[in-house]
Amino acid sequence: MNVRNRYFFAAVCLSLCTALSAPAGSSVTGADYLGRWEITLDAMDTGNTFNACWLEVNQVGDTLNSSMLWRWGGVTPVESTEVVDGELLLTRVHNHNDKPYEVVYRAKLAYGYLTGLVLYPWDGTVHHFWGRPWKGSSSKPTGNWGEPVELFNGTDLSNWLPRDPKAVSHWYVEDGVMTNTPPDIDLHTKEVFDDFKLEVEFKMAEHSNSGIYLRGRYEVQLLEDYGKPVEVHGNGAVYSRIVPTENASKPAGEWQKYEITLIGRRLTVILNGKKIVDDKELEGITGGALSSAESTPGPIMLQGDHGKVYFRKVTITPMSK
Repeated sequence: MNVRNRYFFAAVCLSLCTALSAPAGSSVTGADYLGRWEITLDAMDTGNTFNACWLEVNQVGDTLNSSMLWRWGGVTPVESTEVVDGELLLTRVHNHNDKPYEVVYRAKLAYGYLTGLVLYPWDGTVHHFWGRPWKGSSSKPTGNWGEPVELFNGTDLSNWLPRDPKAVSHWYVEDGVMTNTPPDIDLHTKEVFDDFKLEVEFKMAEHSNSGIYLRGRYEVQLLEDYGKPVEVHGNGAVYSRIVPTENASKPAGEWQKYEITLIGRRLTVILNGKKIVDDKELEGITGGALSSAESTPGPIMLQGDHGKVYFRKVTITPMSK
């Protein structure tokens, strides 16, 4: 399909979005779009598993503003947020091949849900998306801790699956340690979990970068950054969302230990015996998440498509409700 036909197709799809919008006679305003939205891209458009997105729309006085996470990377502010004839228009500047492009995300309300599309001007591709109001909860569930479960048996990867079932994983086990062959596929557990305590022993190659995704949605960063200032993408950070209170990293090649507790949307992280995230609320998914549905259980996922990383212990203690 050439670029002209793609634009025509986008116009047709947007007309359908409009036809499916709020019931006739209703008046959709900016207030109807306020809040957090769990966004999912159509995998038929993207062709892969990186389809989870996140959006938050706020209003200050008469001005709308919003922040967005689109598939991967971090949370970024949207340059322009407006509602025109009931349609939400989000304008961002994307750099593609070092050239800036203005990209407009268009969405309509359909009985409380979002339906929309974005057309990338650099190649004319159209991505359709759907959004539902945030289904997470800030409450802190209570229950009893169960028995610890070893997610890595030290022998093989029988409990782990590649995030893309069609992809070939090059992770392997050697001397009781699991490691990747970067650039590799992310691996996740066969089982899914809700609230839990997680212990992970890992080490990083020099200049390496990886991550542990809690419920497959919230990345606790793994980064070889010994001695560097703390920042929102550093070791122990919740990627682009929570900055650790201190750098507790060890040098490359040394074994390190995470002790992570996730209950509801409250997170505590201990790295090498130091508490660096203390009962902080998770405000949304991070880039590369498997799913945007925050109210559901999810797997533990290990990032393999960046740098070299080693794991010798991955133990989870689930909470029973």
